[in-house]
Amino acid sequence: MSADALKRKKDATHLHLGMEVKEAFRKMTEAAPDRPEAMGYFDDFFGRIYSGKNEPTSSKPLIGTMCVQVPNELIHAAGATPYRLCNGSSSYDVGGAEFMPAKSCPVVRATTGMLQMEQESLHNHMEAVVIPTTCDQKKKSGELIASMGYKVQFLEMPSTNTTELSRNYWQDSVQEFALNLQDITGQKITAKRLKEAVHKIGRAGRAFRELYTIRQSASPVLSGIDAFLVANGYFLDDIDMWTAAVEALNAELNVRKSQGMRIGNKNAPAFSLPVRHRSSLILNSPCWLKKQEGSSLPMKHVLPTGFSTMLWHTAKMPYMTCCRPLPTVI
Repeated sequence: MSADALKRKKDATHLHLGMEVKEAFRKMTEAAPDRPEAMGYFDDFFGRIYSGKNEPTSSKPLIGTMCVQVPNELIHAAGATPYRLCNGSSSYDVGGAEFMPAKSCPVVRATTGMLQMEQESLHNHMEAVVIPTTCDQKKKSGELIASMGYKVQFLEMPSTNTTELSRNYWQDSVQEFALNLQDITGQKITAKRLKEAVHKIGRAGRAFRELYTIRQSASPVLSGIDAFLVANGYFLDDIDMWTAAVEALNAELNVRKSQGMRIGNKNAPAFSLPVRHRSSLILNSPCWLKKQEGSSLPMKHVLPTGFSTMLWHTAKMPYMTCCRPLPTVI
């Protein structure tokens, strides 16, 4: 594809995404005019991303990740910021369809389409793309992504976690990943930095667990759409900024809860999405921004697949994966 054709496609995609999200935000605001003021941070954040003017909020180098299996603690300890790349945008899907098979995974197709169209901005910030070998299509996409000029790092995954052999395999894979991270960022992963990273992610998890608990009250004070905005920001935003914003939101929601305030029609029943529909909402703003369009239902207990790591993730797993430390790591 020529440079002019790529620029036209990129401009059209940004225009389409911007229009979709602007309209979704307009309808969302009109449907809930009394939204918490603290949601303004997340509105601004996603508005920048889908207006085509996104610049990463973190000043640290980015490490792109393509699944939840990537140990973000190691990325933080190496002086970088994890940046989730999995995408579900139909606009990027159209772009990816130009060089991927029609029957390929739509998430992989949209992600590669985004990486192609956003090469100019992402190359300036992204030091590497980490691809866990969870499926054949992600493994095959690695060569295509590397051909775009990105540094690709595969994270080898065992087929099971029930045997000692598979656990040893995973430990070796994570240790190799840690060594490669040090080479990429130029910063040594020490025990102190790893502990700080674990505590940082632990603080984010505590903030999100509090938000999740608040939303389970009899009178919901935050809509399902807003909950999705908050949760998805975790995968894209600077973790310290995101955590501070969630803590501010929790404080406001607790005040609203004590005052008896609620969102939506008080007679509208809360509902949960079936599990089979949840994963499709991850990192797909135009999709989940429209799920409640014209509805006052609070989506009280909705939690997409993948967000459970933010609720129940503990520090044990990262340390277990490094339980046979190399001298250059710890």
